[in-house]
Amino acid sequence: MARFVLFCNDGFGKAFEKAFRAWCDTTGIEDFFVVKSATLRHACVRSPFSLIRWIQDRTRLSLRNAAANRTKLVLAENVNTRRFARRYLEHRERTYGLIAGFNQILSQATIRIFSQLLNFHPSILPYYRGPTPSHWCIINGERQTGITLHHVTAEIDKGDIVWQKGLSVTTRDPDELDAKLSVEGASLMNTLLDCM
Repeated sequence: MARFVLFCNDGFGKAFEKAFRAWCDTTGIEDFFVVKSATLRHACVRSPFSLIRWIQDRTRLSLRNAAANRTKLVLAENVNTRRFARRYLEHRERTYGLIAGFNQILSQATIRIFSQLLNFHPSILPYYRGPTPSHWCIINGERQTGITLHHVTAEIDKGDIVWQKGLSVTTRDPDELDAKLSVEGASLMNTLLDCM
């Protein structure tokens, strides 16, 4: 039996979570989890308003996590612990993972658990590796950006590229740009999951 895990946040990852849950419902897959960061040190906070929104989101998620068997939501302080791996990743024939805006770096030991682990990155790699690429794209006045799907390796955003799609930059708001990129990437979710 295979397990499917989506590591995401509530910004860039939102459209991916929606598409992932819809695919699981449609296909009848029951062995899946959505994993989100549970601590502030992993949050990407840009302003006091972002901080307030992050705290409100975590509170709502904590309440939803009480019914984790129904929502399949896991809040994780550190996904690289043995406890997390034993509980959510190991003891399956195959474990497949997708990352979309997750704010923790997976260790080599965690990466090795997966039969396949892919990351949706909001830029055309190799440009703008690392966190907040949309922010830097806008700051640098780029007219084009895009989204990249790549294999996850120990080196951040350096795994083999599977798919890329370019998009015009039509906003000065990084969150709005991330939302456009995530919708584009999430449209690939069904096809990608069907092939895993």
